Amino acid sequence: MKAWLKKIFENESKIFIDQSAAATLYPEKIVIQTMNKGDGGILHGSSEIFLLANDASDKELGEIILKSLSKSIYSPINFKYVKEARLENLKFMKFKSEKEAMINALLVTVFRSNEILKMAPRENKFSDGRQRMYYGMPGLEITIDSNSDAVIIGQTLRRAWDKCIIT
Repeated sequence: MKAWLKKIFENESKIFIDQSAAATLYPEKIVIQTMNKGDGGILHGSSEIFLLANDASDKELGEIILKSLSKSIYSPINFKYVKEARLENLKFMKFKSEKEAMINALLVTVFRSNEILKMAPRENKFSDGRQRMYYGMPGLEITIDSNSDAVIIGQTLRRAWDKCIIT
């Protein structure tokens, strides 16, 4: 195996992600969606979605993140079902299309493993909706203790949203 590829796999194997959620900040609302892990570690959105006002308190935001993470499970992927579920989820979130859901969206993926919460800000490329793409931004993740109180979790999520980029 090539040395650079081996290094990637070694680094990946050190991180065991138990639960995850997607936290998206829009100009008019906050959407928290429970993410399930399928075969090969592929994350896919569940129907567990929480809608919050932008002025939600840090405590409320942290409590919803914890609730969402607690609902994250292993779920084999049926791509036909995932596509149908995504369309239903978009309706629930009050979006007409995937493109509309990308406009001005700041996405942070939240991972909870044994003793840590990791918040990974994403870069939203082509935010005008031409193409749906979120990119990871290595080195900008924020890690806190998984036993942190809800206020700290909410504050940390807001700091992670501040690191998101829309291009």
